[in-house]
Formats: sequence, C-alpha cells, structure tokens
Amino acid sequence: MDFADITVDDSQADTSKAGTFDVKYTYYGVTATATITVKDMPINEGRVIVQYVDENGNKISEDTVLTGNQGEQYQTKAKEIKGYTLSKTPENNEGKFGNKEIFVSYIYKKENEKQIINNNQKDTNDSTNISPKQNQSVFPKTGENTSPWSIYLGAAIILVVSGIYFRKKWNKN
Repeated sequence: MDFADITVDDSQADTSKAGTFDVKYTYYGVTATATITVKDMPINEGRVIVQYVDENGNKISEDTVLTGNQGEQYQTKAKEIKGYTLSKTPENNEGKFGNKEIFVSYIYKKENEKQIINNNQKDTNDSTNISPKQNQSVFPKTGENTSPWSIYLGAAIILVVSGIYFRKKWNKN
C-alpha cells in the first residue's frame, strides 16, 4: 500500500471552528468516510482592560490593554490625568491573567478650576517661593549700579541740544 495512491476529500471540513465534519478517503475505487470532531480550544492568552473614569463612570482617558498567558501575573498603574486626581484604586489592580477579560477601573475626581490654577502656580513657583504678582516685578540681578545722576545728565544733554536747535532756528528768521 502506497499512501500516495489515497485521495482525501476534506472540502466540507472547516477546522477553524468547532463542529463535526465528514472527510472522504478513496483508495483504488473504494471510498470510506471518517467523521472528524473539532473541539473549542480554550484561549491561552488573557486580557486586562484598564479603564480611567470619573466618579460618574465617564471615560476620561484612553483604555490600556494588557495581554499575557493565563496564570501569569499582571500589574496595572494609574495615569496622571490633567484636571483630575485619583480618588480610588481598584482592588484588582494586580492579579493573574484568566480565560476571561478582566476590567480594572481607576476612578478619578475632577478638580475644580481654583485647585488647578493653584496647583499650576505652585508648580511654576516652587523653586523660588515667589508669588505670581511678586514674580512680575522682580528683575534679574545683573551687577549694574544705577545712579540718579545718569538720568539728570541725560536730561541736561537733551535740554542743551534742544536749546541749540531752537536758537539756530530763531536766528535764521
């Protein structure tokens, strides 16, 4: 018996999904039918979908999707989201991948505008401890000493030049 002489008709079989299929074998004019059963195979890869929502359940940032083999450890992290502060870390923020999707939801509280402004001012002025109003009137120290005499000298020069100009103009008339 040579296996090259066997003809197989598996055109009715779809092994990509679970089910029962008939496969026909022909050898020198003799045909036989075999029934093949394809079973549903469990998914070996687990998924964790990390959600970032406000206290009303509204999505405030894109989800993060983690994948791994069933039984492997996963660990999620909260995001820093502008205008929100984390108010609740979920109990399942770490665990093991399973055969079903796991949803992990971080809950955030919206900051009011006054808190956001104060936080921004605190961040920009922490290193100098200068309030925004004080910061506007403080100039850098350059080492130059200014004297009121330079102002007086400049004014005197302007007066002399102006006097000469007008005197020449009046003398021409």
